[in-house]
Amino acid sequence: STDHEEAYDIGKKAIEMSKLEMSEIILSIHRSDQATYEYSIGYSDLRHVAGKTKYLPKKYRPNNQGDTSDSFKDYLQPLLGKPIYYTGPIFNLQ
Repeated sequence: STDHEEAYDIGKKAIEMSKLEMSEIILSIHRSDQATYEYSIGYSDLRHVAGKTKYLPKKYRPNNQGDTSDSFKDYLQPLLGKPIYYTGPIFNLQ
């Protein structure tokens, strides 16, 4: 899935940065605004992000009943590589 590819690519980039003796940075995945899923890997100086909070955009947050928004499902779908289905509880105690 795309998620696995991203994990592999960011690990590979971390090794490259280490070989260049780059430290005090954090790698990040930047998603394009294209209709097809595309991403690039970038980095930031750790001082600019350490100790700061970045919240999930409101359009992706659950509603008052705790239901996942359609926007968030649409965002996740290309990352997961297949449709998201509710399959019920993990354990059936009956």
